[in-house]
Amino acid sequence: MPLSNFSVPDSTSVVNVRIIDSTSSIDVHMEGMVSHAIKGHSRFECPAYSFLIEHPSSGRKVLFDLGVRKDFHNLAPPITNWLTESGTICSVEKDVSTSTALLVGPGFKQLFTPGYPTNPESPVLDSDFAGRELRELSFADSTVKVGRFPAITLWMRQATQSVISMLWQEEPFYGIVRPGMLFGDADAAEETVDKIIEADGSKNTFVVIAHDCHLKGVVDLFPKYANDFLKKGWVEKSRWVFLKDFKEAVDERTDEKL
Repeated sequence: MPLSNFSVPDSTSVVNVRIIDSTSSIDVHMEGMVSHAIKGHSRFECPAYSFLIEHPSSGRKVLFDLGVRKDFHNLAPPITNWLTESGTICSVEKDVSTSTALLVGPGFKQLFTPGYPTNPESPVLDSDFAGRELRELSFADSTVKVGRFPAITLWMRQATQSVISMLWQEEPFYGIVRPGMLFGDADAAEETVDKIIEADGSKNTFVVIAHDCHLKGVVDLFPKYANDFLKKGWVEKSRWVFLKDFKEAVDERTDEKL
């Protein structure tokens, strides 16, 4: 039986999904990411997955998340300063695409544009958008919901960065509002996590987080497809893998009781 009542609207639009290893590796101190670090898990080394969504009947493609640019040391100062101050270590083998149009979520333009150096406080660069279409999606008039998330149907679904949660079922693919995940509202981020937990408890839903280090060896990567995740048992195989992060802390606690 499913662990939640998470629901996705029926759709006649079917897409193909492929998970891409962007070759980005990010190694960050947990103290700067969570309120209580776990013993034995003081650093978090994670990949950066991108997701290629293909709509067969139209031939259109959308790339969700572009990964980390190879010259990350040339990012906007608010980002490079944070990387230095937090002791975050990055390595990137292959660069991100610079030829795509960019879809962003509600409020992006108001918060982040113009970019640096026009706005010295912006975490993005003016050059990130130069010569590219920058389209901001609006969920204001949406009547579609994925679980408790307002959603947009785009022949499939999609948008970018901290605005979309990578959730899919067997058929429909939707863009959903995911506020507060990177900059700003911690309460909104926590509420979002609660909603994602509902999706994770669904029998037919596979939640993929772009920086999930536990998916390596479980999911098939590009050029293979992710469509048959249910048949391949990825949901069951990946659900409890994160528990290994607690091993050292649990072992120490057990020793204390002996």
